[in-house]
Amino acid sequence: MKKSISLGDKRYFELSIGKRILKKQLFNSDGAIPVYSGNVNVPFGFFDKSNIKDFEHDYIIWGIDDAHFDFGFIPKGTEFATTDHIGAIKILDEGILPEYLLYALKCKKRSLDFDWTNRPSLYVMRKVKVEIPVKSDGSFDIQLQRDIGKKFSVVQKVKRELKQVNEDLAETGIVVSEDEIGKHKTVCLGNKQLFKVDNGRRIRKKDIEKAKGNIPVYSSSKFEDYVLGYVSDRIKKIVKDAKFFDGLNLTVNADGSVGVVFVRKGKFYANDVCNIVSVVHPKIDLRFLRHELTTQIHMMGLDYSNKLYKTKLRGIEVRIPVNEKGDFDLKKQKEIANHHDQLNQTKNEILQDLEELDESFVII
Repeated sequence: MKKSISLGDKRYFELSIGKRILKKQLFNSDGAIPVYSGNVNVPFGFFDKSNIKDFEHDYIIWGIDDAHFDFGFIPKGTEFATTDHIGAIKILDEGILPEYLLYALKCKKRSLDFDWTNRPSLYVMRKVKVEIPVKSDGSFDIQLQRDIGKKFSVVQKVKRELKQVNEDLAETGIVVSEDEIGKHKTVCLGNKQLFKVDNGRRIRKKDIEKAKGNIPVYSSSKFEDYVLGYVSDRIKKIVKDAKFFDGLNLTVNADGSVGVVFVRKGKFYANDVCNIVSVVHPKIDLRFLRHELTTQIHMMGLDYSNKLYKTKLRGIEVRIPVNEKGDFDLKKQKEIANHHDQLNQTKNEILQDLEELDESFVII
């Protein structure tokens, strides 16, 4: 038996969101209190004071702006602080075990469908319901929660190990080496004789609902086939500055999974966290540019806290192979592109197998 409880039920939980803390404040502090901001597993830094006043209860924290919108566990007696990018769930009832609540929320995460337009704000999280095991007399079944929590801990350990393998593999073949490039010219992405750099406009899910069609709307995602939705050109009447793109283009994530680059074919609209790069020069290969741009962005070490909007993107320099005459070598570009396309295809097939193995551990 299970009891459905809303996170907004003040008999069992108290929800809060932290306050803005700047990096320079952390730099000037010699405090030892870990501060969480976006990432629920790794502290943003350390500070000398906390916005949390009560450390006598267990907490589950959640990321509001993290790319994965994940959940983490802070045991009672542990001092910590949160910024405005992290929410905290104080567990008021001793009959609800934090390890079980963490399990319940992580399993529910997929159905919650959080993204950059549907963020887990206080308002949203208070509506979320979780199922807590209860005994026949209606009291919380602590032993069952504990048993599930232990099994979940084992699963989490396996998933972390899989994730590490996944991340190590994801790095494989990502860089176009100097040896592959050979003789080249270094050019700036902001060179309008070679490239055109633009970005999308803010389109919300409710806007998409009003203009349903078959044209994809791309946003910021690490998944190539992810779309925010499909619209018709009626979207231009709902979002006045909505922009469509056509032909062959690159999309470059400005936020979220920052710097991820995909080749796009045909007509599409883009959200404001999505940059678009097209090639103007006839002897620059778009597929090559994807791999070279990915290389340069990778070297920059960007993440969700260090965005890549249009102005910064235009400043990136890329290497273009040239022939003995000093002209752009289109044949060499295509050879490099084909090689890295094959690497990516093999890598993605393995990653898909790992993801399916990972998913098999979700339900206990």
